Amino acid sequence: MNEIGEFALMIALATSLYGCVTYVMAARGNRVDLYLSAEKIQFILSGCVIVA
Repeated sequence: MNEIGEFALMIALATSLYGCVTYVMAARGNRVDLYLSAEKIQFILSGCVIVA
């Protein structure tokens, strides 16, 4: 059980880093597609934290 929680938190960390980078790239490049991709990150993070 402990491994599942640790894995979920590692996935959450990687996903949050991806979300931060994507938001910055979307703001600098004025790209809506990246913004929409980064907007869905919060749901993935919520699921990972719930699993952990």
